[in-house]
Amino acid sequence: MALVWRFLPLELRLICAYGQPESAWPICGSVLVRDGLAYFAAGRNSFTDGGIFLYALDPRSGKVVHQKHMYGPYGENGFPIENKEVVSGMSIEGFKGDVFLADDKLLYLRHQPFKFDLSSVKLQDVKQPHLIPSHGFLEAIPQHRSFWTIDTMLHYDIPTGFGGVHGDILVIDGPRFYEVRGYQPGRTEWFDPRTSGYTLYAGMYGDVAKAAAGAGKSTAKQDAVGKRTNAKAKAKAAAGRSIAPSEKLWSSSIPLTGKAIALAGDVLFVAGTPVAFPEGDLAKAYEGRMGGVLWAASASTGEKLAQYTLDAPPAWDGLAVANGMLFLSLADGRVVCMGPQ
Repeated sequence: MALVWRFLPLELRLICAYGQPESAWPICGSVLVRDGLAYFAAGRNSFTDGGIFLYALDPRSGKVVHQKHMYGPYGENGFPIENKEVVSGMSIEGFKGDVFLADDKLLYLRHQPFKFDLSSVKLQDVKQPHLIPSHGFLEAIPQHRSFWTIDTMLHYDIPTGFGGVHGDILVIDGPRFYEVRGYQPGRTEWFDPRTSGYTLYAGMYGDVAKAAAGAGKSTAKQDAVGKRTNAKAKAKAAAGRSIAPSEKLWSSSIPLTGKAIALAGDVLFVAGTPVAFPEGDLAKAYEGRMGGVLWAASASTGEKLAQYTLDAPPAWDGLAVANGMLFLSLADGRVVCMGPQ
């Protein structure tokens, strides 16, 4: 193995982060390769340390094909610009450095869209829902106000409660999505994991969900779904927001948190820490001192298929499936590989 090329476009500038010296413009290890170009971002936040630097390189030579620098934006008063035109509630322009995502039309850093030449796109011009982690893919310690969603933009505060997709972590399969739910992002409903654990939830989103909601349903249950959908649509219109519609397929309770999730055919895998609250040490399981749990469920019905005990809790978003094998990264640094028996 030999070094082919090296790309160091920015000056070496170190800051103290998490108790150690780190670059002011770090690059995460997940590089997006699309249509022969390698996309990545250098920087933590568009409001700090000069902003974020975006690059698209030729992966064979390291030559820069596209680049863009984004700082702020700040208003004339010196404060970040509020996103009042496209969202109700708490929201500002700007974005965090993160892992690039792409669909057939755009690139995304969390909620911020770009064209493939890295020119930025206005939030109000995005019509296609996409995966958005409110805290970013790189945040390995989510909390009760963080969530993953499928939407055209990122919503904060009570308006998040109007969104149909808002799990702790989720996976997408075409128009379907599967997620683990704890607290609701809108903070309008109480959540106590001691009573029923967490919820494994499946639904449809986007145009498919919209068609299902207006397909002339006749049963009482279907009529109730239609009424809820119409109520959400009215609330969305009144607030001037763009929220991706969704329709529920099924839900089931699971006795573990959602730290990682993966879909393989008709089997849905979820890994997390057990929902347990030992007397005198209530945080023992949540902090990973009781190991972890790997749960397998039917993607069609949510029915439990298998359960496995892990010696250590899973690393955040540490599940992958390839060539009939399941790979799971654990918090103690090990990688577990599981296959068909």
